[in-house]
Amino acid sequence: MPGSPLRNGASHLVRVEAGASATIRTRTTNEGALEVRGASAFLTLPVQQVRNTGWLGAYDGGVLTLRDTGTAPMLLHNTGGVIEAGAGSRVVLSDGHPATGHRTTIRGGTLAGAGVFEAYRLVALDGGTDGALTIASGGTVRAFSGSNLYLGGDIVVDGRLDLADTTGPLSGPGTLWIAGDVRLGGGGDTAFTVGSEMRILG
Repeated sequence: MPGSPLRNGASHLVRVEAGASATIRTRTTNEGALEVRGASAFLTLPVQQVRNTGWLGAYDGGVLTLRDTGTAPMLLHNTGGVIEAGAGSRVVLSDGHPATGHRTTIRGGTLAGAGVFEAYRLVALDGGTDGALTIASGGTVRAFSGSNLYLGGDIVVDGRLDLADTTGPLSGPGTLWIAGDVRLGGGGDTAFTVGSEMRILG
C-alpha cells in the first residue's frame, strides 16, 4: 500500500471543524477519535485500508465520506470500533469511481447515530470475516436506487436498513446481494421504501 501510515492514538482527537474540508490519503489506524463536526465541514478518506478501534464520526451537519482510491477498493476494519452519523449529519459510503468496479467494504463493528449512512454504487457490509456488524438502535443505512449493497455474515439490525429510496443521484433498480451465508437479526427492521424495484440476488 502506498504512503506512510497514520496512527491516531487512543487519547487523541483529530477534528475537521465547520467550514473546513480535509482529505486523508494514507492508510490509517484510528484508536482514538476522528471526526468532522459542523456545517459545511467535510472529511474524505479515499484510502485502501483503514483500521478503526475507536470512533469515526460526522456531527452537527458534517459529512464523512469513505470511498475507494480510484485504483484500489477500500477496506475498513471496524471490529471493536464505532462509525457514527450524528443527528443532521451523513456518512457517505461509495466506490467513488463507478468505472473501476471497486467496492467500499465495512467489516464488523457498529454503525450508530441519528444521522444517515448513505450507500452508493458498490458497498459491502461484512459481518462474517471479523465478527458481526451492527446497525445500532436509531441508526439508518440507506441504499439508494441504482446501487449495489452486498451483505455477508451476521448483520444485526437494531436500527433500520432502508432499501430502494429514490432521492439519490442514481437511477434504475437497486440490488441487495447476499454474499454467502447471511443472517439478518436484531430488533430493528429492513424496509423496502418508496421507489423503483429493489432486487435481492444471491
